Amino acid sequence: MSDSTIKVQQRLNRFIRQSKQIMPPRVPRDDDLLSSFEILPARYKGRQVNRVIIALSSRGCSLFHRSQGGCLHCGLINDGIINPVFDQGELFTYFKERLKKFNFSGYPVLCIYTPGSFLDNLEIDEEIQYKIISLVVQKAELKKIILESLPQFITEEKIKNLKSMLGSKEIEIAVGLDSQADLIRKICINKNFSLKIFNRACGLLKKREIPFSVFALLKPPFLTEQESITDTIQTAKYAFKMGAAAVSIEPNTVQKNTFTWTLFQHKQYRPPWLWSIIEVIKNLPPELEIRIGGIVVYPQALQSAYNCPRCSTEFQHKIQQFNLDQDRHIFENLDCICKKQWQDELRVNTRQLLERIDVILQKLDAKDNHTIFTS
Repeated sequence: MSDSTIKVQQRLNRFIRQSKQIMPPRVPRDDDLLSSFEILPARYKGRQVNRVIIALSSRGCSLFHRSQGGCLHCGLINDGIINPVFDQGELFTYFKERLKKFNFSGYPVLCIYTPGSFLDNLEIDEEIQYKIISLVVQKAELKKIILESLPQFITEEKIKNLKSMLGSKEIEIAVGLDSQADLIRKICINKNFSLKIFNRACGLLKKREIPFSVFALLKPPFLTEQESITDTIQTAKYAFKMGAAAVSIEPNTVQKNTFTWTLFQHKQYRPPWLWSIIEVIKNLPPELEIRIGGIVVYPQALQSAYNCPRCSTEFQHKIQQFNLDQDRHIFENLDCICKKQWQDELRVNTRQLLERIDVILQKLDAKDNHTIFTS
């Protein structure tokens, strides 16, 4: 790591630590809000289905518990789903009761989400992970289970055990990469693993013939609109090269009590344009499966990807439809008066990334720190 990178990282870490010090006390988990996301449409074997989503309240992502963690855009602390002191037995009981609600003959796909990585033993005890999988196996009508994990928690022993327990049931591991560029992932997102670790995880999954998808974050903090588009396209292509069955493009959002929220308040961040999402899709091979997230968001975002009031709703609907049928023709002949503004923004020239970040942090440093993180 270069001296300039270390300097920027140290300055950024200080801001992150300050922001964490004024995090609100743990709030109750909003089960009503969680339940509103339990049934969502999806694709399964080329057809539209409904999937069940069960979100578990856990200790939270290991990255979050570092003094300078976790991701700069993650606002899960606001909704009570991160619980630093929690009862593993209560978590299992919660999952068991949620699972009873559904007749899986109508829902062939189950997604189990946590505020971090399901396979992280520091987040969820390994014994509880396997007890949850044992319950899932008993649902004969359930065809496929999707779990999320950062690559550092994907071990040969763990995936061997999962494969053995699930038997004929399909499994997909959704791997959090976000960016194929180590610098962007480290500085602009605050993830602490290298591309080498991601590559190793992909190799283990392919060895055990476990399909995996990959998350690519569109427009982390500090990147320009054009840089964001380019990085996301490169990340998606890299993921497919490594064997991903699908790539989930995640347009960044602004969530309260995050560093991204601080930048947004001080006019140093704008979520991606919907035009940019479509541009990414158009620049990826049509035979590959692309999923677009960020339209339905938990926790609820203060601001998500948008264009202008005239076309945003229409574009969001088209993106949601694309998720279900993968038909890119839906984006043909789209136009709006805001397209020129987006195109102008793509041509903006600015400083090199590290210099740009340092200037932004110096601007924040010149302000009263209490005002920065509470306004």
